[in-house]
Parts: sequence; C-alpha cells; structure tokens
Amino acid sequence: MKYVVFAAGVNAAYVVVNIEKRFGERSLEGLYIVDNYKFDFTYDAFGTKIQVYYPTKLFEEDKDNLLIIISSIKGQCQIARQLRDMGFIEGKHFIGWPGFLQAHWKRTGAFYPVYDLRVQYMAGLISEDTKSVLDLGCGDMYLKKYLPETVNYFPCDYFKHDEDTIVCDLGNNQFPQICADTVFMSGILEHIEDTDFLIKSACTCAQIEIILSYCTLDYRPDLIERGMHGIKNNFSVYDIVNVFTENGMELDRTYYLEHPMQSIFRFVRK
Repeated sequence: MKYVVFAAGVNAAYVVVNIEKRFGERSLEGLYIVDNYKFDFTYDAFGTKIQVYYPTKLFEEDKDNLLIIISSIKGQCQIARQLRDMGFIEGKHFIGWPGFLQAHWKRTGAFYPVYDLRVQYMAGLISEDTKSVLDLGCGDMYLKKYLPETVNYFPCDYFKHDEDTIVCDLGNNQFPQICADTVFMSGILEHIEDTDFLIKSACTCAQIEIILSYCTLDYRPDLIERGMHGIKNNFSVYDIVNVFTENGMELDRTYYLEHPMQSIFRFVRK
C-alpha cells in the first residue's frame, strides 16, 4: 500500500508519524504530500523530509494500491470533493485523518509526539506522597518513565499493551476494581459517552488526587471540529470543576497547554 498525505499543514506531520508507527519505516518509502497551494518544496515531519507536489501527481498512481489521507480538518470537505471529482472513492482511495486514526485505534492507539510532552507535564503535578498511580487509557504508557521506581504503576486500557495492562473498556461502563493514590487521566475523558460513570468511579478510586487533561469548550468551541476529532462530550472549564467537586474532589490548580489545546487539572480529595 502506498500512502499520500493531502495538505501540508501542521497535521501532516502527525499523520506521517502515525503511518510510520503503525506500519513501520518501509511504509514511508514513496510517501509524499500533495497540496493545492504549497508545492515543490520539502516538508519537515519531525525530522523526516518529504516532497510536496501539486495534486495532479495523484494521476500517476495505481488507485487500487493507494490510500490518500486528508490531514486538513477545516479543508476536509473541500478536499474530499476535489478527490471525488478526480475519480477517487472515499473510504477506498482516501480518508480523513480522524477516520484514519479511529480505524486503527483498537489495534495500536493514536500516537502524537506532543502527547508525550503533555504526559510529562502532567506527571510533574503528581504528589510526592503518591505510592500508586492508575493510568486510565494508558496507551503507550508514556507515564511510566516519569514515575519513581518506588511508585506502583497500574496501566489500564481496553486492549492489552503488555502483560501488566489491566484490560477494561472505560467507554462501556467498566472500571478496574482497585484503588490508587493517584488517578491519571490524559486524553481519555473526551472520548467517553457515559462520563458520569467514569468520573464517579475515578473519584471513588483516587485516594489522594486526580490529574486530568481535557479539551474544554473554552478553547475549542467548534462542535463540528470537536466531533471530527472523536470528542464525544462537551465540557467547559466550569463544568469540569463542577462535576468533580460534586464527586468529592476539590480543585487544587489548573493550567492551559496551548498545544494541543488542553486544560490540565489537579483535583485533591476533600
């Protein structure tokens, strides 16, 4: 399969990283970017140099061995229309990048280098008194490397990353039957429909604190864009503080990370 990214914006780098992570370095062989306005230059995707062409380059490809991934969010509909006019079929020859991520989510999880930076920042908020951490939606378990060896680390996700993973489908009203000093929730709450169950369970579990990241309405208010990113609920900062307070937690501090547009909260038990 040959991969082509459509649109040379910032999201193109994340798409390239995901392709390489899922399918290996060989998947980048022959990969290039097409763009209607930026072409005939070399794009830097986190150190990987990729050539950018005008979209007519696509006519040179074998459609049955091609997947075009649209990296633009705001321009996705326009680009999809353009590709259909060029004879490509949506879902067969091209797909939007949120759809590309979701299509492989259960197998590998989505990977963004910036997620590691977010986890590192959040890990710095964990209390020195913590002896155990429950990492909900642990993904690639970035958190583990930022914890002291004396802290018991409990990774939890809905498929097994390794032998230590607690398999639990948080999106289907499941929660691990353990307690921990710290409940760590990085990029998980947005993707849950029954937030009441998850929040109540997390607050019951946390003996000292909850460290939470969430994409709030205050900084990403466009509901259509939120839906395209797989966000299944819409809380403001005020809403988040309110719901955790109602469940026995008290806001200790909050921050905003401009990239990737995340509000960070530390709640402590009342």
